[in-house]
Amino acid sequence: MIKPTSYCQAIQMMKAEDQNLHKAYHDQQYGFPIDDDNELFCRLIFEINQAGLSWTTILKKQETFRKAYHNFEIKKVAAYNDKDVERLLNDTGIIRNRLKIHAAIENAKTILALQKEFGSFKNWLNDHHPKTKDEWTKLFKKTFRFTGGEIVNEFLLSAGYLPGAHEPTCAVYKKIIKAKPLWNKKINMLKKIVIIGPESTGKSTLCTQLSEHFNTIWVKEYAREYLLANGTNYSYENLLEVAKGQIEREEGAIINSTTTYESSPQFIFIDTDMYVMKVWCEFVFNKCHHWILNTIVERKYDLYLLCNIDLPWIKDELREYPDLLTREKLYHYYKDIMVNQQVQWIDISGNYEERLQTAINAVNEIK
Repeated sequence: MIKPTSYCQAIQMMKAEDQNLHKAYHDQQYGFPIDDDNELFCRLIFEINQAGLSWTTILKKQETFRKAYHNFEIKKVAAYNDKDVERLLNDTGIIRNRLKIHAAIENAKTILALQKEFGSFKNWLNDHHPKTKDEWTKLFKKTFRFTGGEIVNEFLLSAGYLPGAHEPTCAVYKKIIKAKPLWNKKINMLKKIVIIGPESTGKSTLCTQLSEHFNTIWVKEYAREYLLANGTNYSYENLLEVAKGQIEREEGAIINSTTTYESSPQFIFIDTDMYVMKVWCEFVFNKCHHWILNTIVERKYDLYLLCNIDLPWIKDELREYPDLLTREKLYHYYKDIMVNQQVQWIDISGNYEERLQTAINAVNEIK
């Protein structure tokens, strides 16, 4: 059985009863920013209670949780006494764990103090954004009770403070972006530079050199991995799979760059984008998937580096066009696209050293 790599995938593999339960949360709550302090507190307590259990259990009990905890009104929970603790310990509609119950009460008291100092729990979160996952975890452990790494990570994912709640190909992802989560503001500050051009024009080499020079990461071309795994006898539909895989890889790298590094990198270099997939589809099959064309419109980049064909063609098991006439045709196909789009672009030619210096100069100009 294939193991899901995201909540979006996991839902598709659930039995119908659980799928309906999770889909409502996935489609309407997970990853969306939360403005109300009581609801932020509620989400934190749900995540704390989920520790060691399944999220299905929490979703099934969410209404009885709300009833037991006075709809998570922070002031009321902060005022709970021993009688309330015993009441909760005897309530079969919630998780009857003494440590988790005490954590809810103490965390409510902490949030009251944060509200007094910062105006709201949300303001406190916003004031500390952005941080890496490790930095967030250290802060929560210092501030709250029962907040380990997984609890903190899921709370911040679910409330829109960390990216990764939804795959970029998930229909809800676009709704999340429209809701303007804080993590996306950080990602929007990241300059995205795409390296494109025909095969065997030094794209991967240039990406490696630039990432080392600017001390950042680069996104590898997904097509090579896909073709090595599935063979070179590809179909038109296979190219759509490659395109979606490329976008998922790009999003994963962007998320990693903004949640792992203590000092977020200023640039990210991307080997291949949807323009490459457009050229590939049209050159081989004389048509292009609407998904690819729509994605070209939706995604925003800061600079294109178009690699010229003045490097020798190097044979490998995946490359298809060794003849100069075809390479020239493909290069001019890319150049026409660059000329007719709005993003700054530059031609990269010469030997490897000259190419790198040209690229560095172009990148420095967009700082």
